[in-house]
Amino acid sequence: MGSARTLLPAWLVSDLIRLAVTFTMALSVGWSFMQIGIPAPYLMGSLFGVWFGGALVRPLQPHLGVARWFHKPVVLGLGVLIGATLPEAFFWWVLALPSFKHLLFSSSVGFFVTLLRMNVSQEVLS
Repeated sequence: MGSARTLLPAWLVSDLIRLAVTFTMALSVGWSFMQIGIPAPYLMGSLFGVWFGGALVRPLQPHLGVARWFHKPVVLGLGVLIGATLPEAFFWWVLALPSFKHLLFSSSVGFFVTLLRMNVSQEVLS
C-alpha cells in the first residue's frame, strides 16, 4: 500500500493540502467567531480568518487557497442553491436585469480598453 504521494498526481496532492490548510483555518476562525457571538460566524470567520491569516502569517501564504477545479463547481452549486431558494420565483428578472446590465457594461469597457491597448501598442511599434 503506497502513500498518497505515490497514488495521486503531485498537483492533486498539492491542491488537497492547500484545501485542508484553508479549510482548517476557516473552520477554526469561524468557530472562534461563533464563541464570541459575532453574526454569521462561519461566513465572516472563514472570510476574514483566511484573509487576515494569510496577510499576517507570511509562511502560511503558499499553503492557502482553493484550487480552480474545486472552486468552479462550488460557485455553480451555490448559484443553483440560491436561485432555487428565492421566495418568489416569478420575480427572477428583478435580480437578473441588473446583472445583465452590469455584464453588458463591464464587457463593453473591457472591449474598449483592449482595443485602446492594441491601438497604443501598434502605434508604439510603428
